[in-house]
Amino acid sequence: MIPSLGDLGLIDSIEDLVENINATKKLNAVFIHKEIDENNLDENQKLTLSRIAQEALNNVEARRSIHDDD
Repeated sequence: MIPSLGDLGLIDSIEDLVENINATKKLNAVFIHKEIDENNLDENQKLTLSRIAQEALNNVEARRSIHDDD
């Protein structure tokens, strides 16, 4: 499990990912969500959603870097 996911929970973990990517000054990402009851999700579902968010942010950052080189 991603350490912050277990410590913070899904929503806070994704917010942490967004804050970290914003700190690089390469992107200005915003995470908009509805309140959810994380107790309705098992650990694998939380991990999967967190990894999807992480991969999406990494992909956006990579594409941004490619366009900055043009």
